[in-house]
Amino acid sequence: MKANFSPGSELFSVNPILKNKVEFSRLNIIDVLNSLDDNAENTILLFRNAFPYLTNYEKGVFLKLCTKKLGKDSMLVMGSFDKGQYGCNIKEYFEHNGFKYLNLFYDSQVFIK
Repeated sequence: MKANFSPGSELFSVNPILKNKVEFSRLNIIDVLNSLDDNAENTILLFRNAFPYLTNYEKGVFLKLCTKKLGKDSMLVMGSFDKGQYGCNIKEYFEHNGFKYLNLFYDSQVFIK
């Protein structure tokens, strides 16, 4: 299904069959993580290019909650823009906390536990 929202570019909308399988919402990432059980298995968290919108305190809470809440076979996908936004090497942080870095996309950081 084709949709044109900006002049000079083509955008395509997602098929409703796929949209019905995904929950789209705007939530506070800290609240979302707090609602998960500790070591929640098989969880996928997409967190792309949102670090600039968090305070330094929220960034620290986010990182700590990810290591506590994401369990076996869970995946965290962060945008490449988030890399330098914390003040530490995020890759090293997650590897130190039991995650493995996967080089899957040029513009994302993917970690699996």
